[in-house]
Amino acid sequence: MTSTQIVKAGRLHRKSKILRRWKLNWFVLYSTGELKYFESEHSFEPEETIVMFAECKSIRTNEQCHSDPPEGLGRDCLLSLYDAENESLLSLCAESPDDALALAYMLEQARVNRPPPHIT
Repeated sequence: MTSTQIVKAGRLHRKSKILRRWKLNWFVLYSTGELKYFESEHSFEPEETIVMFAECKSIRTNEQCHSDPPEGLGRDCLLSLYDAENESLLSLCAESPDDALALAYMLEQARVNRPPPHIT
């Protein structure tokens, strides 16, 4: 049996890929390196899962991001995740610069640290 711990959970703004509008979603980062987002904190099925150490090759913040933030938030709240082809995986916006900085750190740790294999 494997144990998966939640490293971080909370609301983040996510820019939709089709309409390019900001939407508030519930995000969960697990100790396995998986980042999942849900429609709300009451949803059971994730809308998408990104395995950080396998799919995300870089994280950009602040002025490095190509998106404009949602109304009322600054560029210092932005984060963008990119794959190996430099294609955007996710454009995110935290509620504050401090939240964005903490999240960027945790996502970077999940990106570079592959969890050890579980022994069954």
